[in-house]
Amino acid sequence: MATQSSASTPLFFRLAGGVLVVVGLAHGYLAGRARKGQLRFASAGVGLAMASVAFLAVLLLFGSSILGIIFVAAIMVLMITGSVLIQRGPAQEWFEAAE
Repeated sequence: MATQSSASTPLFFRLAGGVLVVVGLAHGYLAGRARKGQLRFASAGVGLAMASVAFLAVLLLFGSSILGIIFVAAIMVLMITGSVLIQRGPAQEWFEAAE
C-alpha cells in the first residue's frame, strides 16, 4: 500500500507539514496584498519564499523516495523563479505605477 498510517509517520514530518501549511497561508496573504500594489508585501513574499526554499532543502536531506525528492525540488525551483520574476524591472514598474 502506498499510504502510511498516521501512527508510523514520524513527528518531524508531521511538524514539517504543519509548518508548510502555515507558510502556504502566509504566502497567500502576502500575494494578495502584493497584487493590490503594495511593494513591501511583495518583498516580504520574496523573503518568505527564500526561507521556505532553505527549509525545503533541509527536508530534501530526509527524502526517502525519488518521487518525493523530485516533488520538493520542483517546488523549490518554482519559488526561486517566482522570486526572481517579481524583482525584475517590469514588475517593479508595475508596483511603482500602482502606488
